[in-house]
Amino acid sequence: MSPFCEEPSFFIFLISSAVYGMGWSIALSLGDLKNFREALEKQFQESKKNFYIILSLGILISLAGFFITPFFYLGLVFFLSAYLFVYAKTVDNFCLAKTISTGELTEGDWLYRNLKIGNKIIKARWEGLSKSEIAIIRKKLKSVKIKQGIPFVPVFLISFAILIWLYFSGINLTSFF
Repeated sequence: MSPFCEEPSFFIFLISSAVYGMGWSIALSLGDLKNFREALEKQFQESKKNFYIILSLGILISLAGFFITPFFYLGLVFFLSAYLFVYAKTVDNFCLAKTISTGELTEGDWLYRNLKIGNKIIKARWEGLSKSEIAIIRKKLKSVKIKQGIPFVPVFLISFAILIWLYFSGINLTSFF
């Protein structure tokens, strides 16, 4: 029995999140296609070792698929994830990183990298910048590189709309799993 049978709404959320995130990343990369291609080539060069390791593993697992069919699909996932890894790293480093003036910083902004200001190190962390860290940064720097994210809240509405549509269409999701 599949874990999705109990809660198909979670599965819909995962699928719609993946499609939404991929759509945003494609839109961001198309925004500056020429420079994105250059960044992609640079990222590939930096990730070449990991890329070929994942790619080789995918091919080996796919070859096992001649004997045990599910291994072919698992190998395909590894094979595609090698390309997806390089693409995602490029989107993260090129499209979602932005240099802004320190006057534009707001509480919760994510630093791109750790900053060393005098003897103090301000870490790039999940929680983002605090007001006191912003004050320190503004005193010493004119600009700083931050990471931006994609607006994720619409995924909840999209997932909910899909579930409502499926419900009123009479489609029973548990029959698919």
